[in-house]
Amino acid sequence: EYICGVKPQINGLEISPCFPSIWQECLVTRMFRNVKYNIHYVRSNKNRIFVNGEEFSGKTLPLGNLGDIFDVRVEFSNGE
Repeated sequence: EYICGVKPQINGLEISPCFPSIWQECLVTRMFRNVKYNIHYVRSNKNRIFVNGEEFSGKTLPLGNLGDIFDVRVEFSNGE
């Protein structure tokens, strides 16, 4: 949970990665409240999150309905 920064919250999954500087990307699958989150982290020059292809504001991924699957792309910079 610490390196990938996937932290369960009451209103969803908080994303706050803390990767070593040599890591360029990482793939994680996380089940949370019977919802599947496929999370692809990619080092970038911006910090932003996309959920199912659409840019998402905030750091807490939404809760879904039973059986939902979210494809998440997390772009993070060296400062994140």
